[in-house]
Amino acid sequence: MPMDYNSTQVNLPGAFASELRDLESRISPADIHPTEKNDISHITILYGLHSTDPGPVSELLEGIGLVRASIIGMDVFKPEGKDYEVVVMPVDSPDLCALHEGLAVLPHTNTYPVYRPHCTVAYVLPGTGDKYKTLISGLEGRVLTFDTVVFSAVGGKKSYIPLTKLLDLNHIYKTLEKAVKNKR
Repeated sequence: MPMDYNSTQVNLPGAFASELRDLESRISPADIHPTEKNDISHITILYGLHSTDPGPVSELLEGIGLVRASIIGMDVFKPEGKDYEVVVMPVDSPDLCALHEGLAVLPHTNTYPVYRPHCTVAYVLPGTGDKYKTLISGLEGRVLTFDTVVFSAVGGKKSYIPLTKLLDLNHIYKTLEKAVKNKR
């Protein structure tokens, strides 16, 4: 599916992406949408960014540490006005939600009013998605860790932004307390 905007994402680890492809193969070929192609290799953080420059994203992510996400199960998105449904594996990730909110300060067009982080399994024909909600993937409960955010520009150019370790907040608080005591 061609991109109209720039986006940020985390790429799925190779082994997990392979397992997701195996899961996709369990979707009936008769249900697969004929023109919507699936890129199951990532979880989108924010789609709709106006600038093709990854610099502002990189600046906002400075000092951010590893991002974690837990696979929940199966669900189906039914986008309004589209001729397809999307079989997904939702993820629970306060980290991804925080990154989404933080990056939303940049100029962007909000194409999805509610952020629901997920791994896309397949685009299917309307009316066929619900039967896959109960599909047991064996991936439920899996925790994924990401150390890089990918900025994807319209046209396909990708920039990889490493996430550094977070500063030890306890150390910072102790240092600040000590500095305050020394001023007294």
